[in-house]
Amino acid sequence: MGYISPSARNLGIALLIACWSSAAYGAAQCSKTSYGEARTLITSRLLETGYSRTQTRFLMRNADQRISQLRSAALSDRAKPCRIDSARAYVLGCVGDQLLPLK
Repeated sequence: MGYISPSARNLGIALLIACWSSAAYGAAQCSKTSYGEARTLITSRLLETGYSRTQTRFLMRNADQRISQLRSAALSDRAKPCRIDSARAYVLGCVGDQLLPLK
């Protein structure tokens, strides 16, 4: 696969930690974007920030695996109307906002 820099590993760790945050289960509002749109946005931002395609694929594959483990049965009453795809998009969007602020 090639070399993964320490900063890419740190981002991967941050993605994994964020995916398990309670934000997904108790989101105060529905995500305005779908999970696919949020994924495309963070992928583009990683590439624009200088991560290689290999690093980006690695990070996104692992984020997808972790985020897919978020279950709709665990959503709070506030988040249930949004459904699980929205909660997953919300988490990915928050991670992108925190780790890759727009220039």
